[in-house]
Amino acid sequence: MSSPKGSSQRRYQPAEKENAVRLVRLRREETGESHGSVKAVAQQLGFGVESVRAWVKQADVDDGVKPGKGLPRFNDPRAGDIIAWLQRTAFASVRKPRNGSRGAMLQNLELRDRYQGLSWHVRHFGTKANPFVTRTHEAVAGTVVAALKAAAINALSGNNGGTATA
Repeated sequence: MSSPKGSSQRRYQPAEKENAVRLVRLRREETGESHGSVKAVAQQLGFGVESVRAWVKQADVDDGVKPGKGLPRFNDPRAGDIIAWLQRTAFASVRKPRNGSRGAMLQNLELRDRYQGLSWHVRHFGTKANPFVTRTHEAVAGTVVAALKAAAINALSGNNGGTATA
């Protein structure tokens, strides 16, 4: 069924999208400006400006140039690693229930709730899904090492609690 005005949507091939993204990035490198590149390339190729803008934005997220927004949906196969990590951390000391049992259903509901909480956190703090775990671990490890180093320096220099002794 067509819309009253007719279908104005055009389907672009993946090769066309990749070419447009490559041209936008090339133009940005040549001119040194990020503004106006998308519009110029879109007009040059005869594509919609907002379509090209969306492709470049998604390519930047996929290539790690910019952070993404949120996590994939719970049922999405891309969420498998995150769900496995949540299961290991949340239910490490809990016996695995039998499939189809009430305990399995309750554990799955709790897992979904925890996943939604993690997703909210990632959305609001602008962190990508996979680096979320490693960044947190690296940040904690860095602060612990820094605190130990500072304590060792204070102990060796004779400072007690950071106060100078006369």
